[in-house]
Amino acid sequence: NLVELTGNFTTPAATPVAVIADNGTQVTAAFVDQGTTNHVLHKFQITISAATTNLTGLTFVTTGTYITADITNLRVRYSTDATLDGADIILGTLTSPAIAGSKSLGLTTQTLPIGISYIFITADISATATVGNTIGINAVTTGNLVLTTGTIKSGTTIAAGFQTIRPSAPIVPTGFTKG
Repeated sequence: NLVELTGNFTTPAATPVAVIADNGTQVTAAFVDQGTTNHVLHKFQITISAATTNLTGLTFVTTGTYITADITNLRVRYSTDATLDGADIILGTLTSPAIAGSKSLGLTTQTLPIGISYIFITADISATATVGNTIGINAVTTGNLVLTTGTIKSGTTIAAGFQTIRPSAPIVPTGFTKG
């Protein structure tokens, strides 16, 4: 027996599902020169299914021996691919971040489409940063993401390796003039 239904029906909206994971190999321990900009400290991907969602905030924990004067900016950047480049969107900037600890950024709202999106946390290292100081980012979990209410979240990343500040390379003259 079939029953014919008549009238107006509303299909419930799909609930977004967000799964975070490392973007390939997590950032490994390395050296970073004084005066370096856009140095990647941590990277991860967010896979969205069922429906789009909005990323509006991110918290993360910095670690290491750096002092406030060593880091001029921490930035959160969005990319449609796994490589950070100049075309990627800056979602938020924390200027002169305090020493190691929890950092929270309200972000420019970024719609995350169905598929994979990429997030990078970068640092601008002061030209006068203390040589030998370090900075790193702890693992990012779903609790660190502020997404559209109702988004189902799962996954985690691993902690990134420490970045150790070293002196910037000296400027090598390209020629000499006899004076």
